Amino acid sequence: MKIQWLGNDHFVLKNKEVSIDINPSKVQPDNTFSVFSTPGTNLDQSSNKAFNLPGEFEVSGILAQGYHSDDAQNIVYKIVMEGSGIIAFGALKSMPKTDFFESLGENTDIIILNLSSDFDDKLAKKLIQQVTPRLAILGGDKQYFPAMVENANAKTAEANPYAVKALSDENTEVLILPA
Repeated sequence: MKIQWLGNDHFVLKNKEVSIDINPSKVQPDNTFSVFSTPGTNLDQSSNKAFNLPGEFEVSGILAQGYHSDDAQNIVYKIVMEGSGIIAFGALKSMPKTDFFESLGENTDIIILNLSSDFDDKLAKKLIQQVTPRLAILGGDKQYFPAMVENANAKTAEANPYAVKALSDENTEVLILPA
C-alpha cells in the first residue's frame, strides 16, 4: 500500500486494486471512491463513489466507516485496507473525548493527522499517544512540522508517495511526507 500527501488535508491511499481519495478538491474519476471530512460537501456522484456523511460502506472490498468527531462539522473515517486500520482524522478542532476513541474500535495501525491552528503539534502529539498507532502520517499546515520533529520525533519520509512496509509493533513512527 502507498500513502500520498497532495497538500493540505488531501491524501490518497493506493494499492494494485484500489485508490481511495481523502479530501480531494474534486472527485477524481479514476479513484475507487472518495471521502470528505466536511459534511455537506457538494458531491458529483457521476464519476465514482463519494461519501461525506457518517456511516458504514463497502466499495471494492474496502470497508470504510465515518464518524462525527466531537465537532459535528468534521467526519473521521476508518478505512480497512490490506488488513490495516487507517484512520483519517480530517479537520479536528479539539481532542475528541475518550468514548469517541472507543467507537473506532481495535485495529488502528495508521493514522492521518492534519495540523492547523485549531489542532496544533501539542494536540497532535497527545492524540498520537492516546491512539498509539504503528504509523502516524502528518498533513495540513507545514508550519507545525518542525515542532513535531522536535517534540514527537517526526521524520521526513524519503518519498511521497510513501510505500508502507513492515510496521513496528513497539514504537509509533511519525512521518512527514515531502511536498
